[in-house]
Amino acid sequence: MRYIFPCIVITLLFACVTENIDVQNPIRVEKGERNPVKYRVFSPKVVEGDPLKVREYALENGLKVFLTVNKENPRIQTQVCVRAGGKNDPSNATGLAHYLEHLLFKGTSRLGTIDYEKEKIELEKIKQLYEQYRSTIDDFKRDSIYNRIDSISAVASKFACLSEFDQAHTVLGATGTNAYTSNDNTAYITNIPSNQLENWLKLESERYRDPVIRLFHTELEAVYEEKNISQDNHWRQQYYLLLSELFKKHNYGLQTTIGTIDHLKNPSIIEIEKFFKHYYVPNNMAIILSGDFNPDSAILQIDKYFGAFKPSPVNEYIFEAEEPINGPVERTIKAPDASSLLMAFRLPKPGTRDVYLATMVDMILNNSKAGLMDLNINQKQKAIGVYSGITVNSDYSYHILGGSPTKGQKLQELRDLILEQLESIKKGDFPDWLMPAIINDFKLSELKGLKSNRNRVAVINEAFVRGLEWKDKVNEIQTLSSISKQEVIDFVNGPLYGDNYVAVYKEKTDEKLERQKVPKPKITPLDIPKTNQSKFLKEFISNNNPKPIEPIFIDYKKEINITEIKQDIKLHYCKNDNDELFSLTFIFPFGSYHNPKLSLAVQQAQLLGTSNYSSEELSQEMYKIGMSYSISVGQKETSVNLSGLTSQLDTSFQLLNHILFNTKANQNVTNGLIQKTLQVRENAVSNPKSILWTGLQNYAVYGNKSPIKDQLSNKQLQDLNSEDLLSDFTKIFTFKPQILFYGESSVDSVRSIIAKSKIIGGDILESPEMDYERKSMEQTEIYVLDYDLKKSEILFLNKGTPFNNNELAANSLFNEYYGGGMSSVVFQEIREKKALAYQAFVVHTAATDTTKPQYTYAYLGCQTDKTIEAIESMLEVLKNLPRDTVKFSQSISSIKQQLASSRTTRASKLSSFWANQKLGFTASKNEQIYDILDNLTLEDIVRFHNDNIAQNQYSIVIVADLREPGLLSDLEQFGQVKVLTVQDLYPY
Repeated sequence: MRYIFPCIVITLLFACVTENIDVQNPIRVEKGERNPVKYRVFSPKVVEGDPLKVREYALENGLKVFLTVNKENPRIQTQVCVRAGGKNDPSNATGLAHYLEHLLFKGTSRLGTIDYEKEKIELEKIKQLYEQYRSTIDDFKRDSIYNRIDSISAVASKFACLSEFDQAHTVLGATGTNAYTSNDNTAYITNIPSNQLENWLKLESERYRDPVIRLFHTELEAVYEEKNISQDNHWRQQYYLLLSELFKKHNYGLQTTIGTIDHLKNPSIIEIEKFFKHYYVPNNMAIILSGDFNPDSAILQIDKYFGAFKPSPVNEYIFEAEEPINGPVERTIKAPDASSLLMAFRLPKPGTRDVYLATMVDMILNNSKAGLMDLNINQKQKAIGVYSGITVNSDYSYHILGGSPTKGQKLQELRDLILEQLESIKKGDFPDWLMPAIINDFKLSELKGLKSNRNRVAVINEAFVRGLEWKDKVNEIQTLSSISKQEVIDFVNGPLYGDNYVAVYKEKTDEKLERQKVPKPKITPLDIPKTNQSKFLKEFISNNNPKPIEPIFIDYKKEINITEIKQDIKLHYCKNDNDELFSLTFIFPFGSYHNPKLSLAVQQAQLLGTSNYSSEELSQEMYKIGMSYSISVGQKETSVNLSGLTSQLDTSFQLLNHILFNTKANQNVTNGLIQKTLQVRENAVSNPKSILWTGLQNYAVYGNKSPIKDQLSNKQLQDLNSEDLLSDFTKIFTFKPQILFYGESSVDSVRSIIAKSKIIGGDILESPEMDYERKSMEQTEIYVLDYDLKKSEILFLNKGTPFNNNELAANSLFNEYYGGGMSSVVFQEIREKKALAYQAFVVHTAATDTTKPQYTYAYLGCQTDKTIEAIESMLEVLKNLPRDTVKFSQSISSIKQQLASSRTTRASKLSSFWANQKLGFTASKNEQIYDILDNLTLEDIVRFHNDNIAQNQYSIVIVADLREPGLLSDLEQFGQVKVLTVQDLYPY
């Protein structure tokens, strides 16, 4: 596959280029206050042919800077990356790098405090008490120490300011502010308007200048919650076991980023401070920017704010080489969710020829269309699904293979199916055209990936963290192109792909599992005055006055050419002036509400062959020309999308038409689909997230008569006939579609390609109106489903008023003020002050069309023993809206900057047009929101809250472990409680 698995890193493979390191015109920089007489010459290193045109710099202190300009939107994706992660944690204090990531959002000696001199006295006491706590064994003494920590923390919190770092980002108009810790690095990310670069640099440099570990015990509790979440993620436990067998000497296998429960219960602030001082030094860090900015001025600003940081030697992570794996290593875990297989072969470090070869092997196996696993397992429905991917870490790589078994299939049988595909490669049993097609696929993926600033930053991050030269990353496709079929065959027959794999089998069990749990400590809710604001933040806000970005809202009449192809069938055409990609979509007014079998009919059609091709041959033909098509079944619409390269538009469209109208029924395929669907259903009803957000939510909204309950029963499913399903599929094309096209081709050429196609041969204009009656939710009802979890999944729902376009601006402002981000009311009250949940949010959703009501959703993810307190706190937050004029002003500023710096580009011009049209807008709804914002007052938000949130009753749906003492009876204080089973939620 084309993604790195399972690390959160996106890999792009760049086009074939040659290296040519060039020195741009040097810039002479006076270093201002730091050294008024010293000058610095910035000479970027670039690589000829680099599609990102990355400029690589190194400041005098060793800080690496990577700049790539993308002018499509007036925004910048930013990242500060530190080459230190979970593998660098001390063995006696695992989880430390991840702790630190959380704590670097708490401020500094200037940000996040009203009086640091007084605060640090209390913080020093807390620091020393934690050292006593972690070295004390006696439970009574530990409780006594912790009570003192809790008491002093309440005193220290009087000087603290809540979420000031996030408030500052809100002032910038930033979005996506977050951070992550992996094995090899920690990264801090956000997306800012392009006119806020210097202010972001000022804020970000402050983060690392003098961080202060405050509000520690409540944030520590959030990490406890995260640990419990990880224990409920059974795939993650399966993955950890896999790594522990792959790496017996390296910290990739010896410890986890989240840390052990024992270490989490016994933290050391001193060790955290040591970690920061050692690893968070400029010569171990990088700043990566992608977006709309001037790189010449950007590097000067970066040097201004980061150039004074002092470098310091960083100890290299030293590890002993792993011993060879001399035969299959197989392990098994039990879990309440779906069975799955995870296996891996260990590989060398990145940048080696072996890893490039493994990348080619991966794609020969699994490229989503024509790989051996795609054709021989997925397409033939011999499993629910199998996958392959290369995980690249700094010191080792590994080839992950895995999948989910179909009904009645043993995990060992699934393993053998995957290994058979590797054997085929060893024998050279794959077509000669496949490897050149894979290279073209990489180039196509690169073309698509370059549009995203997040992708661009991620691929630069990977090169920096892995210690790769940027030129090697740029030349990846060239390197892959040099690999021959025989070299691949020889490689797979070599020592890395023998029987030296690790396999971990996750087997489903209905037994309740006993697992270690991080206990709930006593935490006194922090009473932090809402008026607390640091001098730094006040000045930051008052000085935040960059030249405004003028909003540019899309003019649909100018951007989209609407022409009638046949009566009542319109082509909505938008010109692509950016690249050679096209997207063609047909939208039919027929969906699952009209026929509950439609989704199954579409799935079958995509597995069948035609009069000219087998299903495997169709996949191969599409892969050869870079064609992709998908069919999406909605409630009232079905969309057929075709995409690829403009040069292949005509060929791709002809092949699509052949597929849609020449498919041949095959009962064997249908039988395979039936067995697969039965297993998918079984997996879904054992997945707590699926139960909450699909089963329970539908039950709360609709009751017993719901879209889910109208699905086929298992008996009806098993009686399905291939011919009947194919008839259900072809009925889609009896309706008249609306057509959306984005691409280089002229409107006339697109018309001529489509005009004679059967896809527009339907004569039915629209389907009869179909919908389900929604419950009024006039009283609090609580629906609980028992599940073996270490945390509770809790969702609050309320049915609101019908869509009202005059409320859109107030709705957006309310969500920003009330439930958005780490500085929101919900986050501060429930997590920051009370440490009751790791995840908490509230959102009032605007309907997607004028026929649907709006809903309020509130979510909590918390430890089971905190369920009652967390519900009490959420209900209190829902009923009471704090009036905060500063927060209100920040929220308006944030939304306005987001809208002003947002551009509707490329194919999103058409999708936004279609979405706006459903809501009755002929122009962009964002323009209306922007124009109204300045006229809104805090009283308008109070009114919106009273009308839509505070006065309403909520249905509360919960997935939790009912072994928790008193949980069920304690829930009755909130309303009528009904315990449900999966049989109540689903028709199977």
